[in-house]
Amino acid sequence: MTTNALLMWVVCVLAGTAAFLWAVMAWPLRVAQAASSRFALGNVLFWFSLLLSQQRGAAPSWWTWAVSDLFGIAAFVLLREGVQHLFELGPARRVPLLAFAVCAIAYASLPPQASSTFAYTFLYSSAVALLAGGLVEQVWRAARREFNPWAGLLLAAPFALLTAVMLLRLFSLLGQHNEEVPADGLAMLWSFVLLTLLMNLSLVACVVARLLIIIRRQGEHDALTGLPNRRQMERRLQQELARAQRHAGAGCCVLLADLDHFKRVNDQHGHDAGDAALRHLAACWLPRLRTEDLLARWGGEEFLLLPQTLPEQGAAMAERLRAALAEQPLPWQGGPIALTVSLGLAHSAGRDRAALLRDADAALYRAKAGGRNRVVLAPA
Repeated sequence: MTTNALLMWVVCVLAGTAAFLWAVMAWPLRVAQAASSRFALGNVLFWFSLLLSQQRGAAPSWWTWAVSDLFGIAAFVLLREGVQHLFELGPARRVPLLAFAVCAIAYASLPPQASSTFAYTFLYSSAVALLAGGLVEQVWRAARREFNPWAGLLLAAPFALLTAVMLLRLFSLLGQHNEEVPADGLAMLWSFVLLTLLMNLSLVACVVARLLIIIRRQGEHDALTGLPNRRQMERRLQQELARAQRHAGAGCCVLLADLDHFKRVNDQHGHDAGDAALRHLAACWLPRLRTEDLLARWGGEEFLLLPQTLPEQGAAMAERLRAALAEQPLPWQGGPIALTVSLGLAHSAGRDRAALLRDADAALYRAKAGGRNRVVLAPA
């Protein structure tokens, strides 16, 4: 067996092993199932592509060239879809599927003969370079958003290397004047061995990163409403107060809100209605907030809103939110349930964290005592 053939078999073994491990993660373990199943199938197709390419002889055939290459291109389409599912990047299937469709039509139009091998290799290298480049963008964007740019560069590096290898292959093809393409050299085959290993390790790292993201979100968000929880709000409040101390004139308001007669909703309509009421408040208020405002579930039926604004503007915002909830009853089985909220507001000027929360709570208490469904501003 030649060294070239041995290296190709090594790549086959790596792809087959990766396919098996991804399948175990997808089904028995159910770890990132949507993504892992696509990574498994992608490696299976890549494995088949390599096996078919091993049968190439002097006379090209549909199976050893066109079908083999299309399996390889489909593998990278699946890898891209897996990354999209993993990081919830939204639907972006048009470019990968279009690339595959164009290649399939092009391969079907080329007769399986020696003069077509140049076009086969050019099509395959172009499609893989395009799809791998898309993987670079996806992985880097997701990792940068959730962690930092350095994490994005590290995770995207194997796909960037593959893109560079395929582009180098394209440039070497353009420099050839004969129509028949020689077999890949040792350097190219060693790069395939290394990249097959590195790409799957990078995908494993992406899955681990995704699990860390989920754990972090669960630790920082309320499971019922999906809003940030008290822990995240406490951290953000400290940051805003520190910012206010550094910049003269800067400050923030704390709006402490409490659903009126929440116990009555639970007693009369059941705890499911109470849970729905909390979610309804969050759904009603979130579209009315600016991107810099933070709304969190503070505990029970209490919510804390942290807008970067002056007291008068904060009071106007609180009044708009109060009116919005009062005008939107909760749709429920036995008929709509009217909901109202009381709000206490305090501004950070001249207050530390403890005093700010204490004064907002005292203002909320006065709003409750004053008849509920109102906004009360703490004295300066």
